[in-house]
Amino acid sequence: MASFENLGTAGAYDNLIADTKVVTALTEVVTAASDMTRGTLATVAGGKATKATAEAGDNYVVITDDVKANGKVTAYKSGNFIRQTVEAATGIELTEAVEEAARKDNISFVDAN
Repeated sequence: MASFENLGTAGAYDNLIADTKVVTALTEVVTAASDMTRGTLATVAGGKATKATAEAGDNYVVITDDVKANGKVTAYKSGNFIRQTVEAATGIELTEAVEEAARKDNISFVDAN
């Protein structure tokens, strides 16, 4: 059974992390290209995180906390996340191509139970 933990600083349980036993959640600090909320799927180039689109990209991360444009924020560069939470935060439906590309970056998604 998944552990559904909150490893960021958002406070109360928020249904983002599916399981830390399957894929370890590693982090890095990035600069947000726009306002983003915890759980936003983003791509990173040159240390700058841009909100993901429905098209497959490279270097995926999941934002750990709410952040304003040009602000520094920690991002998960690996982990197992709840699909519906990430879709809601990002504002896109995770396509098969996006999920496959994200898996190459050690980011996976599961449906909420």
